Amino acid sequence: MGVTQCLSCLAMPGCCPDGSHASPPFPGYSWNNKGVVDEVGDMNVYRTGCSNKCIIWCYDIYGFEGGRTRQLCDQLADSGYMVILPDFFRGEWKNVGDEDLAPWLTKQSDWYGQRQAEWVETILPYTRSHGAEVFGCVGTCWGGYMV
Repeated sequence: MGVTQCLSCLAMPGCCPDGSHASPPFPGYSWNNKGVVDEVGDMNVYRTGCSNKCIIWCYDIYGFEGGRTRQLCDQLADSGYMVILPDFFRGEWKNVGDEDLAPWLTKQSDWYGQRQAEWVETILPYTRSHGAEVFGCVGTCWGGYMV
């Protein structure tokens, strides 16, 4: 199955469970971010924790502000890691029911073009400037493809 075919199947209702929401993930949810947002080139990056061990978090289709992603980044940082959440979508995001989800995801999934350049030219130098020496990645939903 090719990337386009696989991404097209994500527009089907089975991608995210019923009741999934971008933000807040459920009524009454709140979280106080522990990290900071830095502007790195044309990309915002959420950084939390301080360590030479760095986890780069690749988020889901709800994007940089979506769901409980920052809470999970903060909790991982509490275990002794620096966690970086780059805003790959530059402030955009999609709902699983959006009609243009598949073509949008295909555009966002340019692994060997824009995304590779972002890793090499933006993300890795930024993390190293904050002391990162060892790297790992976490990916949820769309971000799992990057990992």
